[in-house]
Amino acid sequence: MFKLLTLYLQGYNINLVTAIQSTLVIRHINGKVGPNLEYINYILIGILVYLLLKRLIPTKGIRHISTDQLKKELKETKNKQFIDVRSPGEFKGNHIRGFKNLPLHQLSQKATTLDKDNEVVVICQSGMRSQKACSQLKKLGFKNITNVKGGVSAWRP
Repeated sequence: MFKLLTLYLQGYNINLVTAIQSTLVIRHINGKVGPNLEYINYILIGILVYLLLKRLIPTKGIRHISTDQLKKELKETKNKQFIDVRSPGEFKGNHIRGFKNLPLHQLSQKATTLDKDNEVVVICQSGMRSQKACSQLKKLGFKNITNVKGGVSAWRP
């Protein structure tokens, strides 16, 4: 993670420590120690844990259902919008009847085609992209959002 370089500058032995994020810390041999690097490791680990948890923990205000529960939801389609956020190629290969294809990378631009007052049920191949889509919809002001856990991979007609 760190690369230690030794430079000789004006008769002083200076250790230059470079971190991935281009942080340079200089330590003098004459007993004066520059900023301590020990805390940087803790900060980097903390940021990594935060990002992992943010990605894995479901967003508040989003309902999660199984594919078995989805079967019941498909029978009661009143005031519901079903969207599949997979790519058009994936959607053409296999999709669940009643779902409209709205690829994740186009969701922000095409979200205006959805009614914010009606429930939005979101599915993808495994549940990861649909989770991202649900978070995007939440940020765009949608209130009633449902994510299908397991995605199309878990679907058994």
